[in-house]
Amino acid sequence: MMQDICPVGFPIRLQVRKFHPREGDRVHREWYTASKARRHEIAPYALANLSKTVQYFKDYVSEHAEQAWRQYWKRKGQDDIISRHYSEAMAHTHSSDLPPQERELLENVFKLWFATQITLGSSWISSEDKLGIMPETDPAYPQPNKAPTPKMVVAQFDRLNPIYVLRQLRAKVLKGLEKLTQSPRREPFFTVYMTTYILLHVVTLTCQDRHGYAKRHNNRLRYDMPPFIENLQHGAVLMLCHWDYYKGRSNAKGEDKALTLEEILENGSVSPSQRTLILDSERRVTRLKAEGKIGTEDYENPYFWISQMFDKSWSPGQVWQAKHY
Repeated sequence: MMQDICPVGFPIRLQVRKFHPREGDRVHREWYTASKARRHEIAPYALANLSKTVQYFKDYVSEHAEQAWRQYWKRKGQDDIISRHYSEAMAHTHSSDLPPQERELLENVFKLWFATQITLGSSWISSEDKLGIMPETDPAYPQPNKAPTPKMVVAQFDRLNPIYVLRQLRAKVLKGLEKLTQSPRREPFFTVYMTTYILLHVVTLTCQDRHGYAKRHNNRLRYDMPPFIENLQHGAVLMLCHWDYYKGRSNAKGEDKALTLEEILENGSVSPSQRTLILDSERRVTRLKAEGKIGTEDYENPYFWISQMFDKSWSPGQVWQAKHY
């Protein structure tokens, strides 16, 4: 099984078995073109062994997360500031003087990012054996001219990943981040900044994916999986709350006054390139807001969530709720 986010030449290798569909089992792919439903019948295959699949996928994520990370930020068409963050995060992780605690956190961020990205978009069969499944030639199909992954395999995989992989990685990342934000030390400032930035960018990518899926399937709601998106956005607000508190404690002199970002960076242990990146980001956000390019409910905007990290007087904004649509 292959997805756009997987490193070239390193597909997800799954063992599957054929099964006899029961009434109600969906073994076809469905999408819309000009409000017309289209279907692609797919041979009924399922994962052969769930526990082995979970362990294999954990190993796959650990082994290939950094490869996927590098491949992602080198893609054409990426926002230059966001790409620089991905590049700088990798360089920071591999710096020789980075404390082990911070390196472990960032490595888990890479894994969480990769495992989350695999849940987004559509997959296809990349092996020579296509299980008798014909490629879909409709250009409106998410992966045209490729053999779709069996529907049951996708459903099982989407169930296993959040429970046995994402949940554990998320707990590790949040625990590691919490330790740094509660520490009186200011040296980890860039690690905290980068972790928060990447996690908020993942929120944006997920909102984009679920919004795109809803549009392709003529969903009357803005997003597919409304409860999931609501919880995700509430989590983003909570993350921003912690970041705002952490940033506000960066006054090493203990003076009761708000500091500019430049003053905060003077108190944190950041390299010249890291300082330049953060200040360039602040300038980009300031310009986009001045030009009216970040709306108050523009959740799919690449800068909607991360721009709030630079607010001088941050307050929680409105998150999406299904009842509003």
